Amino acid sequence: MDKKHNFNLQYFLNDASFENWAKDLNKNDVSYWNNWIQKNPEHLETVENAKSIITGINFNQDYPSNSIVEEALSKVLNKIDIDIPAPTKSKKVHSLNTVLLSTAAAVLLILIGYSSLTYFTNQSTTIHRTNYGEIIDLKLPDGTSVVLNGNSEISYDKENPRLLNLKGEAYF
Repeated sequence: MDKKHNFNLQYFLNDASFENWAKDLNKNDVSYWNNWIQKNPEHLETVENAKSIITGINFNQDYPSNSIVEEALSKVLNKIDIDIPAPTKSKKVHSLNTVLLSTAAAVLLILIGYSSLTYFTNQSTTIHRTNYGEIIDLKLPDGTSVVLNGNSEISYDKENPRLLNLKGEAYF
């Protein structure tokens, strides 16, 4: 049976039992392939290459230390006459007055924002709106009953509730 196959790298990589042998997953496959390798030593190099591909090749990565890199860089830069400025750490020192002034300004801005927000949200206009198909029955401050039809809007000033603005359809 083995004589019919061309035992190249692709053959071993596509064989599931060979992959089990390479990863040592199945005892039957391990014993089969160990016996096969003993009987076919001429394919040992191809078998080892396929096993390496399947299990993955782990390369040891040796990186030079930072001091060696800095030394080599300085040698190269000396040859081309470029100076590297020394890294400087800049710290800004704020005086206490600057910090207090900034804090006071931030608090003042927050207070102004809050007061303007409360002033503008307490508008003197009341608005009633309806969506499509929605009908509401409401009473105005003067006691008038209004049925506001769908997709309509009625608004009035709290100080003068008899002056109405109507967009859409309403029944009084």
